Amino acid sequence: MGTVIFGIGIAAYFALPFEPDLYGLTTLLLICGIAQWSGRHYNGVWAAALVLMLMVLGMSRAALHSAAVDSPILPERAQAYTVTGWVQAVERSGNGYRLNLRVTQIEQYGKPLDDNRRPYAVRIKAKGAQDISPGQTIRIFGRLSAPPRPAIPDGYDPARRAFFDKVGGNGFALGKIETVDMAQVGYAQRIARARAGFRARIIKRIQAKAPETTAGLQIALITGERAFINPDQVQALRVTGLAHILAISGLHMGLVAGGVYWALTWLLASIDVLARRYDVRKISAVFSLLAATLYLCISTGAVSTQRAYVMALIVFMAIIIGRPALSIRSVAVAAWVCLWIHPEAVVSAGFQMSFAAVLALVTVYGIWQQRRPANFSKSLVRRGVNNLTGLAVTSLVAGLATGGFAALHFHHLSRYGFLANVLVMPIFTFLIMPVGILAVVLMPFGLDGPFLQVMGWGLERLLAVVTPISKWPGAFIEVPGGAPWILCLYALGFTVLCLGHRWTRLIGVSLLTAAITGWTLLPLPRLRISESAVLTYWDMTDDGTTLYGRRLRADNYGRDMFLERLGQSNAQIVNMQESDAVCDAAACRFIIDDRNISIVDTPEVLAEECERADLVLLTQRPAGPRLRRQCHDKLVDLRALARDGGLDIYLTEEGIKMKSSDPPSRKSRPWAGRR
Repeated sequence: MGTVIFGIGIAAYFALPFEPDLYGLTTLLLICGIAQWSGRHYNGVWAAALVLMLMVLGMSRAALHSAAVDSPILPERAQAYTVTGWVQAVERSGNGYRLNLRVTQIEQYGKPLDDNRRPYAVRIKAKGAQDISPGQTIRIFGRLSAPPRPAIPDGYDPARRAFFDKVGGNGFALGKIETVDMAQVGYAQRIARARAGFRARIIKRIQAKAPETTAGLQIALITGERAFINPDQVQALRVTGLAHILAISGLHMGLVAGGVYWALTWLLASIDVLARRYDVRKISAVFSLLAATLYLCISTGAVSTQRAYVMALIVFMAIIIGRPALSIRSVAVAAWVCLWIHPEAVVSAGFQMSFAAVLALVTVYGIWQQRRPANFSKSLVRRGVNNLTGLAVTSLVAGLATGGFAALHFHHLSRYGFLANVLVMPIFTFLIMPVGILAVVLMPFGLDGPFLQVMGWGLERLLAVVTPISKWPGAFIEVPGGAPWILCLYALGFTVLCLGHRWTRLIGVSLLTAAITGWTLLPLPRLRISESAVLTYWDMTDDGTTLYGRRLRADNYGRDMFLERLGQSNAQIVNMQESDAVCDAAACRFIIDDRNISIVDTPEVLAEECERADLVLLTQRPAGPRLRRQCHDKLVDLRALARDGGLDIYLTEEGIKMKSSDPPSRKSRPWAGRR
């Protein structure tokens, strides 16, 4: 439970409405240590002090990590810069490419920015970047600004993700990309550049040798880079609950390292002289650990991959020293290591779903091992049946464990996910991944082509199964989003359910029930106002949910996020003028839930609209002090939106309530930047 309490402390850090002081946390940590030592003879005092100390330790580690990765962030207002740096990654983005640049120099108006203003890295969207490879040094002229804040309240925060990735600016290229000579950089950067170039060469090799229809999937499975996958294939895997195979995680690391371990153990055990003299399992574990390390190096290094690598490290080290290989304790150690390295992972969907699956699997298989009959059959036929049964049980348990987290984060469930997993996981486990491993091993010798072709054939068979299933009626179930407290309560209940003993698990069930109940009763916003003053609202019609709005193209991303959280991403989108709204040259007026809403373009008619409307949106010039006093809290203008970001509007019996995407509590955090 120590890891759980440590993680709760980290989560508490991210929930704070202010940035805690490191000196204050250190002092509190020392006080907890003294209290624990002083109360060592009193179990209650000792336990309470330990719990508090672990929570403060989690908060301290998160605060220290934030201070360590803190780097300059460009101003919110977009400006023109000339950036020189080496390419860390090239990602597909719409009809262009997004370059992740490690900045070596950035200029504005011909003058280099000082070190305290120069961002560590930037992301720039450009066309023609397919000729640019990771590891190259380029110079590019573009328009950059600070990473964007959340589009919807309690939604995904791009600025926070960029902060921990040390990305201080986003933008797009205005000119041609120029390749320049590599600058002299430090040892660590040379290693990072070499690794990026190594991964780029593997990707190009797969593109050249693999079937064109499946090359993107093969690149994702081998390197973790998902930018080259066909969008239709991604959608089919997403709808059928198989999107998890695209992220290098415990499944992939287990197949790679476990496959190497099994093959080497079988090979070495067949050599009589060697098997009699040495424990071949320990030799196999060493080489399997080297294979896992290589897989980590050629992958993107995501948190799920790091977690899987730590788990593999623990398992193989346990084999080497002669200890039990897999247990709840090893999962806890892996979680502790991942959270210590990347505390921000605790609020990410990847970390939560990854550990939820592993925790559930270890718990279920632990119970099954205890209750398995002593005369368990070891015949060849029985082993085959057991393997298929194990795959089915694994798919079922992992799907149930991650389903709630997926629904809370991504607002959907896959109705036929279990069926799809059972049908395709055998070919994925016993053909696609083993052949992919052989392709990577033989790639330096130029013998990878046939194996990549076979891997592609296997993926074609996989797609032939999941594509029709993804088109079945009701295959994709959309659900409304939940508040952060619901996610915290759900995660805590799930953890207690897995880690508890007997009656303790009832507490976990109770917490899960409370979270799901609160989730179903959570009110939904009726209107949205974007940061650019675009108002949309939804209503139920005979044809389903319909979203009404003006200037709909100006808020594509935010509108889609809003609908997705409502659980209505397929809603019909209609211009407001086609509804019951009354629009003229001065304003657009409509009634929703007995509330009068007005959208005004200019301040001239603002006073009149404020007298008869319950909510007024001024889409152009900010209102002056006199008009603000007349409208009181009914008015939303550009000044308020620039300050608070996008707004969700709730129409309740008590009145109109607004929730902002950039509240004051967020502005005090380091990832908010200079706004």
